[in-house]
Amino acid sequence: MAINSIPITNYFYFYKSMLVKQFLFRPHPFDFSIKRISTHVLIAFLSVFFVLFVVQPFKIDQTNLSDAFYIAISFALVCPFVIFPLEIGLSKLFPNHYCEKNWSVIKTMLHFTLVILFMSLGNYLMSLLLFENTFSLMGIVNFLYPTVAVGIIPITISIFFTQYKYYKKFKIQADQLNLELQEKLNPKSANAARIIENKGLEFTSKENQQINNEEFSVKNRTLENIDAAITFSNINNTESIKIIPEVLIYCSAADNYVDLFFIENQKVKRVTQRNTLGNIYKLLLQFPYFVKCHRSYLINATMVENIFGNAQGLKLKLKNIDEEIPVSRSMHREIPKLILQFAKR
Repeated sequence: MAINSIPITNYFYFYKSMLVKQFLFRPHPFDFSIKRISTHVLIAFLSVFFVLFVVQPFKIDQTNLSDAFYIAISFALVCPFVIFPLEIGLSKLFPNHYCEKNWSVIKTMLHFTLVILFMSLGNYLMSLLLFENTFSLMGIVNFLYPTVAVGIIPITISIFFTQYKYYKKFKIQADQLNLELQEKLNPKSANAARIIENKGLEFTSKENQQINNEEFSVKNRTLENIDAAITFSNINNTESIKIIPEVLIYCSAADNYVDLFFIENQKVKRVTQRNTLGNIYKLLLQFPYFVKCHRSYLINATMVENIFGNAQGLKLKLKNIDEEIPVSRSMHREIPKLILQFAKR
């Protein structure tokens, strides 16, 4: 079939499907802390109670106000008994799935779909206690409809609102911080970028080549008069390695192990030790450019070359490193200041 014979509507639906796919796989805020789960439980509890006792879409008998209250509060109490063990249990049982690095909009939707299914089962079991019905699979299916009807709208609104709110917030913050960072790292490139943005001018190939050469020389410079090397030993002191602080890029922790990433012979080398990030941090306290930006990451602020943001928060791009380093939300004000302070030592 010739390209020209393909209906224009096909292109439209293809483009639309790509936008939907792009949205579904966007990073989404990840928080399975007790505080956050408690908030979910409280919102669910109040929503269920309000709908059943005030709105009464499922014809709860209003002739006896105390009975209506008792029924509404009973179904509302299903929320904490389902949500608490489910969210805590799933995050512990499947840590590779429930992790911030890979969390997305589609995973959030699938998670809440699972919550709704278990809420349906919980509501059905509660109905057996309240109304003394007999157990049946069809009864579970019948309870799926009202549970979805009550839960799907606030959950959908919450996901879209959270995605939009935090993506916009962190994207704007990251763009501003990144512009300031580039001005310190490469004034010529940053000034040219401002000219392009404000006046619509373009680089000449000669200017581009000059800037690229300067960036390459900075990335691959030989450090002279650097601080003495630090000895990093594992927790049992059976293995150790000496690394010059200024060539240590970052450290990441997982379980009881720490990965050290550093530059050796102009290449990035990785060493894994059985240790804690806290022990590594204590060794580097005398060097103020090492900052703990996240509970699992310790970075060399002089190695940051880019800052960007999405709905999960701020992310850092380090020199010669592909992994995106997250910044804890509690550190969103402090870490950028330190990065800008040590951007060009």
